[in-house]
Amino acid sequence: RSFDAVLGIQCDANGVVWMLDNGLRSKLTPLLAGWNTRTNALERVIYLPAPATVEASFVNDLAVDAARGVAFIADPAGPRSALIVVDLKTGAARRVLEGHPSVIPEDIDIVIDGKTPEMKGPDEKVARPRVGVDPIALDSKNEWLYFGPLNGRTMWRARAADLIDASLPTAALAQRVERYADRPICDGISIDDAGNIYISDVTNNAIGVITPQREYKVLIKDDAVISWPDAFAFGPDGMLYVVLNQLHK
Repeated sequence: RSFDAVLGIQCDANGVVWMLDNGLRSKLTPLLAGWNTRTNALERVIYLPAPATVEASFVNDLAVDAARGVAFIADPAGPRSALIVVDLKTGAARRVLEGHPSVIPEDIDIVIDGKTPEMKGPDEKVARPRVGVDPIALDSKNEWLYFGPLNGRTMWRARAADLIDASLPTAALAQRVERYADRPICDGISIDDAGNIYISDVTNNAIGVITPQREYKVLIKDDAVISWPDAFAFGPDGMLYVVLNQLHK
């Protein structure tokens, strides 16, 4: 099959570009596809059917640990929001932390330039969006996974080793999730080698950062240029690039 609706893209340390296709445009099974930029060939295609995904799934973004051969996927599925842990070698996928406070949306509005975006649901009713886990990123040592709902004001984290451990009971894993810091409503994050977490400050038309001291501050605010900042990527020139998707427009 060809790609249908790709949202998340990550290049791992081995030069494989992983693309997350939610399949919603044509109501297809979500998949994760890897293209090896060194061999210029398809690395792998991993389908994500139930029980890894559910009816309300909207697989959105991902973080890749090439050393362990694992991908962590954010699935904002309303009250059933969860993380999906994927073994990139076998294709096995598990749904974890479903319904945990760290992944489900908080009951807060997204207000941009004084207006609250609205969207139609499957029932054609118009409502203010409540989006679960979306921003997701691993630190430079692949030790901690940072994440949280788009509609939320808390940055959470969990050890990658705990999320990968399939023998860890659900309740025990839930207890190991940590509240890391306050943050604004955000759509995407990225982390540098010093542990700074860059934040797409959606409602403030800004780019911010959570410092290693766990304090949030605005780095750049520009109402004329920054319009719903989303995904980040560090370039080889040391620059941090950000997508401005203007979703509310």
